Amino acid sequence: MSLPGLEPIRAIYLVSGAAEGCTPLNAFDNALIKAGIGDLNLVKVSSIVPRGVRLIEGKPNIPKGMIVPCVYTAKVGSVPGMRLAVALGVAVAEDGFGVIMEADGEDGKELKSQIGVMLEEAFEVRGLKINNLRIVLSEHRVCNIGCTVAAAVFWRE
Repeated sequence: MSLPGLEPIRAIYLVSGAAEGCTPLNAFDNALIKAGIGDLNLVKVSSIVPRGVRLIEGKPNIPKGMIVPCVYTAKVGSVPGMRLAVALGVAVAEDGFGVIMEADGEDGKELKSQIGVMLEEAFEVRGLKINNLRIVLSEHRVCNIGCTVAAAVFWRE
């Protein structure tokens, strides 16, 4: 995948984080920081994985302020004791083409199962078989105002 002025995407970093904040936006920002992507300009993209990328579970080493394509899901809550959960899954076919699906709820185990079903359907309608499946999950119990986030960050290295 290549956009005018951007190098082709070579890696997708799978990250997650959870945090509290004094406002919903601060909680979201803090969760992004915990995930290692809080100092990037995230541009939300649809959920297609280009062929030939590496899937990397872990925080990316991308210079601060960069404009970065990203698939993400987040959930914010402000009821003390409320359970927050988000999950993001990436499935890749043998030829390297893939799909990303995301979901939010209260129970991480249920979300992992839901993501698996969603990816199976996405591959079935495309006539593909899943060769590699990765799921990242973030869970949090709200103290004041909390947020969970999971993301697939597209990068050129």
